[in-house]
Amino acid sequence: MDLRTEYDYDYIWYPIPFSQLFKNKSSRYKSFGQSDSSFPSFIHFGEVCKDVYANSPLLFVTGSSSNHVFANINCMYSIVAADANASIVFINFGLSGHELRVLKKHFSLIHSLHVSLNSSAQIYYRVFNFNNFPNWISINNYYVGGYAWKVISYMDVLREVHGPLLWTDAGSVLNGTMTQEMSYMHDYGVYSPYSSGDVATWVHNASISFLQTHHMIKSVDPFALMCTGGYLFIDGSNATIMKRVFGPLFECAFTKKCISPDLTNRNNHRQDQAILTMLLHSVGVEKSCTKEYTFLPELRRDCVYRNNCNDIFKQIWKRLRVKYDISCGCLFFVTSSMTKTRVFCCAVFSNPLLL
Repeated sequence: MDLRTEYDYDYIWYPIPFSQLFKNKSSRYKSFGQSDSSFPSFIHFGEVCKDVYANSPLLFVTGSSSNHVFANINCMYSIVAADANASIVFINFGLSGHELRVLKKHFSLIHSLHVSLNSSAQIYYRVFNFNNFPNWISINNYYVGGYAWKVISYMDVLREVHGPLLWTDAGSVLNGTMTQEMSYMHDYGVYSPYSSGDVATWVHNASISFLQTHHMIKSVDPFALMCTGGYLFIDGSNATIMKRVFGPLFECAFTKKCISPDLTNRNNHRQDQAILTMLLHSVGVEKSCTKEYTFLPELRRDCVYRNNCNDIFKQIWKRLRVKYDISCGCLFFVTSSMTKTRVFCCAVFSNPLLL
């Protein structure tokens, strides 16, 4: 049994054969594709269908563990505010029973918004199975698993839909216009805005050496600017970008020696962001990772306390009500009139994230 991989450190072992984990997507998620009766019937659990692009040009992928879930709920409402027809894939990276119950209730409200707006948007849900990965990938360790779980998750979705996708971190509140970001993605296959700092500061030499040794990059410019991994537009139909950037990135995510080498930490290395930066610069992707062409979400921080999350939620909800002419009523069903859409939201709006 191949419980180790020749490309990584000798001390790393896998709970299941590496070839199974790498080649079999279902081994990376708990009960992948199996319905769960505790969820609303409109939630999808399997592979993402291409009909998510029927009325929206972009699929949104996000997810969180316990420390970011309330911010992530806000993020999903901001997605609806940006594009009511956009489908969402949510990945559970470790939620408690209470947090999951809250999430389900917000799924229901988001769905009621979709229905009331005659939207074709769908919601997909899956649970990342950390039990089948080596310990270094744990989201709860000091290195946050090198954020490998993030890369693996959005790459799995990309390979299902082969279309445009936005990975957005849980703490992002999206603004209503992503025209420039999407334009750059369509033109160049990917768009990642500038983050901060440069390669010399935030990419460890051990990762650079690995990438060069395995012919993943051609050259290194220590002054090249860092790219963003938390607000990432990818065109999964662009064969060149998928092969030269995201294929190597996916492989790197399974390899500690590549994405999160020994002796690295958050003070000298940026894990997934570092590898993404090296690959994008190696390919020479235009408009990404430059100060001149940087477009970011309206808000990029996690609201740590629920009250702060509630304040942000109310701002997003006001935006939703204005944009879509929504009347917030105390009804347990969705109705429509000629001029306004009425949805059940009074309990949620009065104390939104404490359900």
